[in-house]
Amino acid sequence: MNNVLHIYTRVSTNSQEEEGTSLETQFELGVQRAEKLGMSYGQWNEGGRSSSKDDLSNRPILFNLLEGMDLGNIEHLYARNTYRLFRNIKTWGMIRLKIASDSLIN
Repeated sequence: MNNVLHIYTRVSTNSQEEEGTSLETQFELGVQRAEKLGMSYGQWNEGGRSSSKDDLSNRPILFNLLEGMDLGNIEHLYARNTYRLFRNIKTWGMIRLKIASDSLIN
């Protein structure tokens, strides 16, 4: 079994990325969760990218993460909240199709 928690971090704008600590906080919370679960971890940092588009053309990190899920290389996913992954129903539907039933989302 793959015992790695993949931590996805993203903020909505470049200014939030430069001025805020949200990316760091998201990652720290993911690390805490991994440690609580006895897992190692890896970070997938999208930086300051909007989630308003219906596709993932502006979010290459998330695209690669989901591709890793398709290939069976990634089993466990952590995002601080679902808004880090999506903001519209079309994108959520696409992501849900890729998430295996045994993946961890929180």
